[in-house]
Amino acid sequence: MRIALKTSFLDGKNGSGFGNYATALFFNLAKQQSHHQFFVIANINYVGELLLPPNVQVVVLKLKADGIFLRRRLVDLKVAKALRRIKVDFFISADGLSNVITQIPQLMWTNVLPVNKSRGERTKLQQLFYQLHFTKCLKKATVVATPSTFLNTEIEKRYTVSSEKLFVIKPAIMNGFVPMEWEEKEKVKELFSEGCEFFVFVGGFQPQKNLLNVLKAFSLFKKRQQTNMKLLIVGNLDYNNKDNLEKIESYKFRKGIKLLGYLSPGDYKQIMGAAYGLIYPVLSDDLGLPVLEAMAAGVAVLTSDIKHMKAIGGDAALYADATDPGLIADQMKLLYKDENTRSKLIERGKILAQQFSDDQSSLTVWSIIQQTVSQ
Repeated sequence: MRIALKTSFLDGKNGSGFGNYATALFFNLAKQQSHHQFFVIANINYVGELLLPPNVQVVVLKLKADGIFLRRRLVDLKVAKALRRIKVDFFISADGLSNVITQIPQLMWTNVLPVNKSRGERTKLQQLFYQLHFTKCLKKATVVATPSTFLNTEIEKRYTVSSEKLFVIKPAIMNGFVPMEWEEKEKVKELFSEGCEFFVFVGGFQPQKNLLNVLKAFSLFKKRQQTNMKLLIVGNLDYNNKDNLEKIESYKFRKGIKLLGYLSPGDYKQIMGAAYGLIYPVLSDDLGLPVLEAMAAGVAVLTSDIKHMKAIGGDAALYADATDPGLIADQMKLLYKDENTRSKLIERGKILAQQFSDDQSSLTVWSIIQQTVSQ
């Protein structure tokens, strides 16, 4: 069988992110199914620290999928043409939409609904198009997968999609997220946080990741605790770059934060493993990978109190209203001051993380492919 994955987020710099996660899981699937041929359709030919299995080929196309109808139409045409050329039997679209042109059986793999995107991330015209096109894509896709039963229920309810068409591919923690020894943590802190303990925030300047409220909460935390704790910011720093950088430079506790941007997978795993805690109060539904990665690495987690994030974290995380910096700061204080609570969260998190293996998620993808192709 010949199977293709399309993702427009394979940038190779970010250790996190849905596109990189989907690609890593796809590579793991290729290793499991070594007698089949796999293709990755992406913007750039990047392999980096993801070792390319011998039965995987990268197909490079110049794609722009984040604009108005015409741009998306051109993307679908280019991808459909490539799928015909390489004679694909099954197609996985991991950019949150399906391809409305191809006739090849396809899995639409999404981790967020268009109605849950934060304001500011898209223009009104883009948001309207995306909501309308999302509905069309759901109808076109042979099958649809999300990371949780919660999102599947939302899709079934909002878009009248049959439950038989919906599958769950649980988030998977890639290899390398493991608890670190004290000596290793100290080396990472010397390298990235001037030897100080640090909270890590993943998501950069992307609006739905909620950095502004995290900075406000960190200010309150610093004022109350008088600590040298740092805040390391990981992820996309390009979004609305000038305005955000100006705010950062005028930030009262500027010396207490480090803008790291995108990291290699290796550096990302090191920073996650050495963190005092992960601060991840996203404003909308999210794959939640940083939460699970932190838990696997033995790091305490503070995230949003929205239903989807609670479904991921269970009793192994602290929660706060993502719109209230004061409540976020209170929970940061609890992580910092209450070692008993922090230790309990760490132990519960390590147990919870064991439920999210990359091998099991890859087998789930393969089962979906087999069921769909055999119909």
